Amino acid sequence: MFEIGRLCLVVVNEKKNKILTENELLRDSPIIT
Repeated sequence: MFEIGRLCLVVVNEKKNKILTENELLRDSPIIT
């Protein structure tokens, strides 16, 4: 039970980090329209 919960937390954190880094890349990169 605890292992599954920990894995879920890791996955959620990785998804959050990925979204944050993607937003930073989009913000830092020149706007392409």
